[in-house]
Amino acid sequence: MNLAESIALATWIYTGLTLIYVVFVGRTLWYVRDQLKEQKKARKFQETISMFKEIQARDLDESRRYVEDELPESIERVEYEKLWEHVRRIEPAIINFDRVGYLVHQDHIDRLMIMETYWPAIWRCWKQTKHFIMWLREQRNEKGAYREYEHLFNLSEEYRIQNGLPEPRFYRTTKRILTS
Repeated sequence: MNLAESIALATWIYTGLTLIYVVFVGRTLWYVRDQLKEQKKARKFQETISMFKEIQARDLDESRRYVEDELPESIERVEYEKLWEHVRRIEPAIINFDRVGYLVHQDHIDRLMIMETYWPAIWRCWKQTKHFIMWLREQRNEKGAYREYEHLFNLSEEYRIQNGLPEPRFYRTTKRILTS
């Protein structure tokens, strides 16, 4: 074997080993990418579960119940002090849904899981509190206040329409109990 053939053989061996190395690096990067996807999915799932627990908190449940049972349908003719009393009682629910809306909007929690589980509660709560939110925006001169909650409502309305679901019914449990 002469020098030229030896160099050619060495070059082919070197090229083959480089190719094997590139394939291993490519497969490793592919594996790392898949692992990162799985980690992101698992993190998103855990954060969504945490959000479910937060939504189920007792004070938020009481605030949402107040929204559905006690909140007047219109704010016209409601005294100024009474409006602020209502706001104080409903704000935990509004703030919570605003935070959920932010996390969904930023893709930190799974939108579909939230919609499948809570779209009727989000929908009803927004419909009941919308006039208070608009009033609060004006009172506080914060035109963007609770915009993530409004975005969450829009997602729930979109989910409702896409799935052919009827508008959720409103229940006034306190009034039904009192009249029974």
